[in-house]
Amino acid sequence: FQVDCVLDCSGVSDTFPVAIESVSKNRVVIQVGWPPKPVGEFLNQKIMDKYITINGSWACPMNEMKEIVKAVEDKIVDLDLLVTNKNYTLDILENAIFDLEAGKILGRATISIK
Repeated sequence: FQVDCVLDCSGVSDTFPVAIESVSKNRVVIQVGWPPKPVGEFLNQKIMDKYITINGSWACPMNEMKEIVKAVEDKIVDLDLLVTNKNYTLDILENAIFDLEAGKILGRATISIK
């Protein structure tokens, strides 16, 4: 069983090889965050054989995450100013993409997974 896109937000190095195995040929793996230890093997040949696109987004180390969460809890950071659209769910994900492309999302949007 293979999928069109893998979105890995686990922060665990062991999931990257699973993502590479799970994604279909000529598709995308999105890696969010930075695992605490390097990936054991890079799987370079498999990535090239499958024509996989890998996109990444660095989040932050866990020690900084604690500070960020505390700032949100203490109302130092107002998420309502940063997250402008909160009404999307996974079943209407396409609407969020269209709204983003149309400029209707001014800050960030959240996608609720129920």
